[in-house]
Amino acid sequence: MAFLIWIFFQMITSIINGLCFSIFSSLDYIARSIMLYTTQGISYIVFIIFFKKYLSGSNLKKRFISSEWRPYLLCLLTGIGICMSHKLIFMLIPQIGAGLFNQIGSETFHAIQDSSRNPVIIIYTCLILPVLEELFFRGILYNSIKRYHRTIYAVIFSAILFGISHMNLVQFISAVYMGLIIGYVISITNDLRLGMLIHIANNTYSLILNYFMKSDFIPYHVMVSSISIGFLILIFSLIFLKKYIKDQADPELI
Repeated sequence: MAFLIWIFFQMITSIINGLCFSIFSSLDYIARSIMLYTTQGISYIVFIIFFKKYLSGSNLKKRFISSEWRPYLLCLLTGIGICMSHKLIFMLIPQIGAGLFNQIGSETFHAIQDSSRNPVIIIYTCLILPVLEELFFRGILYNSIKRYHRTIYAVIFSAILFGISHMNLVQFISAVYMGLIIGYVISITNDLRLGMLIHIANNTYSLILNYFMKSDFIPYHVMVSSISIGFLILIFSLIFLKKYIKDQADPELI
């Protein structure tokens, strides 16, 4: 069922995106992006409403384990750790990133960087999109898979579908990596809102980096340091989050 929902969603959004490119081709990159994001957001909302029965297991209306700040801080750190550490694959295999850069061209690459300064795109990328994507991928698709298969399959397959939806190899790797970690967190907390928080932290940190990045070139030692710190933050956050869940010892949520 999850695969059929995803296929249907991809078909609808591809048709809509194609129409938008045709209709708004004369607009500049930022204006065209805003129109595409608007139609994408509407598509997500329609599918989420239509398949909302699968969100019943996500505890969206239930208060989290406690009112303490620790799980939320750990999820914010997890999102930052994901953003910093995922660059390892591009350091080990630089041809992946270079291939995408050559494919889209320097002009489009810098237009994407410039778009990170637009307030509408900032709000959508850092807040609206993470919430909608988590509702769809780790809410609807994850729960529809989990109904008939083990949790680990729900985590893996929802992450893979999330990656494929990004339509290029660079974002596929990054999205699958993040999807696996968010899926794991949701599997131990049974709270989709924590997945949203991780996703928001990841996107926001990534946008901040793009905003302050003055050059396309990152020195090797800077990249190694950033990736190492990212993995330390990520591992630290996940270990302490799991320990926190265990200490709460609430059988309804574990």
